Amino acid sequence: MNQFRIEKDTMGEVQVPADKYWGAQTERSRNNFKIGLEASMPKEIVYAFIDANNLHLGTTKGLGWEVDYKKFMIWLEDKANVSDAYMFIGKIEEHEKLYSHLQECGFILQFKPVSKSQDGQIKGNVDTDLVFQAMLDFPN
Repeated sequence: MNQFRIEKDTMGEVQVPADKYWGAQTERSRNNFKIGLEASMPKEIVYAFIDANNLHLGTTKGLGWEVDYKKFMIWLEDKANVSDAYMFIGKIEEHEKLYSHLQECGFILQFKPVSKSQDGQIKGNVDTDLVFQAMLDFPN
């Protein structure tokens, strides 16, 4: 039995399948402009914006896990329906092999110059770039 939720827009209420992430206007389009198979709907465009340092701190340093980036990318594609995965990362020359590996796994790398703090910590502050990329991709 299909379960629905009620979505509202300027035209009123419409029932949307509970397991779908679109809203009222998309559901109206699906009902009024059927193209192809009844159930056909283009794959939702989902982007992942990953702060590489936060991923590293939360897994390798925080939990003692070693991230398998290939499996992580497969998970993003299969479970989260991600079409593009941007990884924002500080650029350090000694890590060129890591960067190549990440690109081979399918990540789109966005590099940021790094700086050293007074205590010697290396940081590439990617927060602004990450938000800016999300804003650029939002219309898509």
